[in-house]
Amino acid sequence: MQNLGQHSTGAATETNLKLLTAIVESILWSEESYTRFLQCGFDAAIELFDISSQNWEFEESTSSRHNPRNWDEYKQLQQTRALSQS
Repeated sequence: MQNLGQHSTGAATETNLKLLTAIVESILWSEESYTRFLQCGFDAAIELFDISSQNWEFEESTSSRHNPRNWDEYKQLQQTRALSQS
């Protein structure tokens, strides 16, 4: 098994490129795969936004158009997931 510590975060390794290819191809296979793709993307976008806006005023952060939680697509995904879990 390859040591993950050998590569810098985000490096364009062969494994990372294979994973990106698999992700792109998987969204074509099923609605479930596409939903997982969206959730993963939103999770990453939210984490990045939270880190980059940690020094913002709370109101500015929560109302920002750059906050993925405010994007229509994220709200739709959350509604869809809530309906499927009930």
